[in-house]
Amino acid sequence: KPESTQKLFSNLEYLTVIVWSFYPFIVFSGRAQYHLISSTTEDLLLCILDCISKLGMEGLIVIWVATSH
Repeated sequence: KPESTQKLFSNLEYLTVIVWSFYPFIVFSGRAQYHLISSTTEDLLLCILDCISKLGMEGLIVIWVATSH
């Protein structure tokens, strides 16, 4: 595979690992376990993480396609 494609997948891997690492902390801090944050805050933080993970991944791919051609 081209080096640029390998770099894209490496960046996508880092994004996924980093963002998905925050999910358990938020869930355990909320309703599931410790009740340190309100359910509204938990829902908001999970929505933000969803946006970062999904839109971030799509953004990286779009930027890669736009700059590689």
